[in-house]
Amino acid sequence: MNLYIRAFILTTLVFFAGMGLGMLIEEARLSEVQQSLLKLQIMFNDAYTLSHYIATTNEGSCEDLLEENLRYNDVVYAFGEKLDEYEKANRFTPELEDQRRLYNLLQLRFLLNSIELKERCNLSYAVVVHVYRKHNVSLGEEIDTRTMAGILWDLKQKCGRKMLLVPLQADSNLSSVGAFLASYNLTRFPATIIDGRAVEGLVSLSDLMRLTNC
Repeated sequence: MNLYIRAFILTTLVFFAGMGLGMLIEEARLSEVQQSLLKLQIMFNDAYTLSHYIATTNEGSCEDLLEENLRYNDVVYAFGEKLDEYEKANRFTPELEDQRRLYNLLQLRFLLNSIELKERCNLSYAVVVHVYRKHNVSLGEEIDTRTMAGILWDLKQKCGRKMLLVPLQADSNLSSVGAFLASYNLTRFPATIIDGRAVEGLVSLSDLMRLTNC
C-alpha cells in the first residue's frame, strides 16, 4: 500500500477516534450537569416548601429559612462556576446552553424568594445581583464581566452572611428574566443590582462595601 495512503488512513482513524472520545467526555459532562441541576431543583423546592409551611403554620422560624437560603446560595454559586468551566471546554454538546438557561431560571426563582424572605422576616442582608451577557459581547465587555465577577466574589468573602450573591445572565432568552430586568433599563454590562438599585459597569470593592453596608 502506498505510504501516503497509509498515512492518510492512520490520520483519519486518529481523528475520528479523538472525536469519539471527545463526544464521550462531553456526554459525561452533560450528565453531571443534569444531575447537579436536579439536586439544585430539589434543594430549592425543599426550601420553598419550608417557607410556605412556616408561613401557613407559624412553625419554625425566619432563622431556619435564612439558613436554608444561605446554604442554597453557596451551592448554586459553586455550581455556576463549574458550569462555566464545562462551557469553556464544550465542543460537541450545545445542550449545555439549555442547562445554562435552566440554571438562570433557578437563580431568578432563588432571587425572588430571597427578596420576599427579606421583606417578610425583616432581615438585614443585602441582595446583590451580578447581571452579565454571554452572547455577541465585545472583548472589553467580556473582560469587565470577569473582573466584576472577581470583585463580587471578594465582596461575598468579606460580607459573609450579610449578603446574598446571585449571578443572572441578561441574554438567557427567558421571558421571566427579561421582565425582571426591564424595570432597570440597563444599557451597559456588566451591571450590579444592590437591593433594587442598579449600577452599570465596573464598581470598586470599597464602593460595593459602602453600598451593601458590609
